[in-house]
Amino acid sequence: MEKPKFFCHKTRLLLSGGFFLFLPFLLFLIYLHSTPFSEKDFFTLFSHFFVRFLLPLFTLFFGSSLLAEDWEDELAVYTWVTSTPRPLLWLGKWSLYFVYLYFLSFSSLLFSAALFSFLFSSFSLSQFLFASSILLVLALWVYLNSFLLLSLFFQNSLRAGILFLLFWDLLFSSLSEFYISQIAPFTHLRNLFSHWLSLPGASLKESHSLAFLLFFGGACFVFSLFRFSTMEIL
Repeated sequence: MEKPKFFCHKTRLLLSGGFFLFLPFLLFLIYLHSTPFSEKDFFTLFSHFFVRFLLPLFTLFFGSSLLAEDWEDELAVYTWVTSTPRPLLWLGKWSLYFVYLYFLSFSSLLFSAALFSFLFSSFSLSQFLFASSILLVLALWVYLNSFLLLSLFFQNSLRAGILFLLFWDLLFSSLSEFYISQIAPFTHLRNLFSHWLSLPGASLKESHSLAFLLFFGGACFVFSLFRFSTMEIL
């Protein structure tokens, strides 16, 4: 009776992955045929829709389901009794999710950017892909580690992650006139994107944003690894 739930969970991951892969491409086509689309519009689509909304949302879905699939399949007991060190189990799960999410996000971005470059010869595809590929690594480093940490402390980690996105990231990053905006990950992701592509709006030092994102994601990673290694099964 558990197998249908197992395959249902896997099917949801695959379907959401397909949605993640093709939605930016389809949205780009809608923009292209409905309005005069410019390079600035494409950068806005990437930073405000892809990085600020789509990537965190699906990272939340995957991150909050990291342990849920074990509970669904009754594999959690094996996780706690196996001789394999828990840190290695955690690193294995984390690595698979990170690589899978990066493949999906970069592929969807590559499709859209390649089409835009084909239609607009002045667009610097290589510069954009170089900057965005590094930005995606940093974004996944922060958001995936944050949501995995929440999944280890909250029973309803999906709800906790949504609250994190709405209040910590989206709301705080919108308060640009206040110092509080600097504790929001998206503020620093947007700042780095502006620096690397010479866009207006780079209000912070590049080194400051890099240090914040690396420390924020690293702290969540270390705490989640420690929590997973020491928590007890109920």
